[in-house]
Amino acid sequence: MISVIGGKLTTAGSLARECVAKIGVQAHPPELVIVSENRVDQTLERWVEVVANAGGIGVDKARGIAEWYGRRAVAVAGEARGRPELRAPLCPHTGHIVAEAVDAFNNECACTLADVLLRRVPVALGACWSSSCSRDAATRVAAALAWSEKRAAVELEGFEQERSEFLPKASATGAH
Repeated sequence: MISVIGGKLTTAGSLARECVAKIGVQAHPPELVIVSENRVDQTLERWVEVVANAGGIGVDKARGIAEWYGRRAVAVAGEARGRPELRAPLCPHTGHIVAEAVDAFNNECACTLADVLLRRVPVALGACWSSSCSRDAATRVAAALAWSEKRAAVELEGFEQERSEFLPKASATGAH
C-alpha cells in the first residue's frame, strides 16, 4: 500500500503518476485545462455539464465532482441519478454529496466512515466540521448503504475517535 499525505497541488499529478508507476500501472499522460483572466477553458465547462446531467445534480456540485474526480466524475455523479438521497450534501457546509461516499465504499476500497470522511472525500478536515456534521454524514451514508442502526452507531463512534486522533489539538500546535 502506498499512502501519500501532504504535498502541494502543483506536484499532485506527478506524484500520482509516480505512485501508479510503482505498482506497475501505466499512467495516462496529463491533460491540461487552461485558466486565464477569469475565464475557464470551455472544455471544462462542457465536462461540468456532462457530469451534472449524468447525476441529475446542480452545476456547482457537478463542478466540484468534475474537479475532484476527473475522468471518473461521470461515474461518481451517475451514482446519484434517480436517487435523491445520494444528491444530498454530506453536511450543510459542503458541496460534496453522499454519492461520493457511496462511490468510495463501492470503488475505492474504503472500509469505514472515517476512511471516507478523512481520506477519500476529506470533508471532515474542514474548519467548520462539527459533531452535528458528523451525525448528518453518518445518517445519510448509513441510509444510502442500508446500514443497520448498530453499524451506523459503530461507524460514527469510530469516525469521531479517529478524527480526534487524526487532527492535532490546538494546544499541541501552539494555536490560540
